[in-house]
Amino acid sequence: MQLIKTVRLGGVPEHFNIPVNMAIEQNECENVDLKFETIKGGTGAMLSGLQNGTIDCCIALTECLIASIEKGSDICLLGSYVSSPLLWGISVRPDSPIKCIADLEGKTFGISRYGSGSHVMAFVLAYNNQWTIPPKFKVCNDFKKLRADVRSGEIDAFLWE
Repeated sequence: MQLIKTVRLGGVPEHFNIPVNMAIEQNECENVDLKFETIKGGTGAMLSGLQNGTIDCCIALTECLIASIEKGSDICLLGSYVSSPLLWGISVRPDSPIKCIADLEGKTFGISRYGSGSHVMAFVLAYNNQWTIPPKFKVCNDFKKLRADVRSGEIDAFLWE
């Protein structure tokens, strides 16, 4: 059987990509040379990869893809992979004066990058809670830095799925 094309699929190093990796390992991708590219920076990094041509498609957060399209990106959604919503945790330091969601209004959220899930979902949180003062943001790049910055007080909170 002849391969039609090499397809570079981007995805974060998470458990929900195991079926894709298993399909590649077991040569289940007929007529396609599928290459899985691990993208550690999340959805924002995958959007950059689509724009600069380092990946051809990605498995990413729908909310972030829609936000990118709304801002003028020419990417398109091909379908759904996971139909259940992700549950997002809100992390603050143990001795934080923040005790409830309302206390987060106008606070500084750590995000992995602009356009990422942690960025978009902070806006969703603000919208759902009808905040009049929008959140502020500090780019922390990765989970390790997010944890360090919330512990040190450089950020007030971060969201993570």
